Amino acid sequence: MPRFTGQNKKRRDPRYFLNEGMKSDAQLQELLDDLKSSLPQGIYMKTTFYPSVMYRILRSGNADGTPGNEENGVEMALKYLASGLETQDRDPISVDEMLTYFSSLKAQLFTIKQDMGPRVTPNFEPTPFGSKDKRAFKV
Repeated sequence: MPRFTGQNKKRRDPRYFLNEGMKSDAQLQELLDDLKSSLPQGIYMKTTFYPSVMYRILRSGNADGTPGNEENGVEMALKYLASGLETQDRDPISVDEMLTYFSSLKAQLFTIKQDMGPRVTPNFEPTPFGSKDKRAFKV
């Protein structure tokens, strides 16, 4: 293993990143991509749904990101996700109806919330106008 001193000081030592798992924002983005691809026929995700807002709600429990409601983060994230889904006739979908289609969604969001550190910030890339999908930065 090379030494990271002197000339190599600015390089990243790969030993520190061996046990690093997938970041929580990338996990959330992957979960939302899977959810979007497996939506039942007649249910669509609104174009005004933002994964970065859902990440902030999941982390803090509040839509504006202010701390103090962390224990309700999963419930509030489920409500935000349900508000981002609609039927073909533009009717909203309730959280209970959403959970009938995706029964393991609540448990998956809970594990993502547990993986979040206290000072974690999302790495969502701002999407230019007119683009359909949001994506996380590649790390």
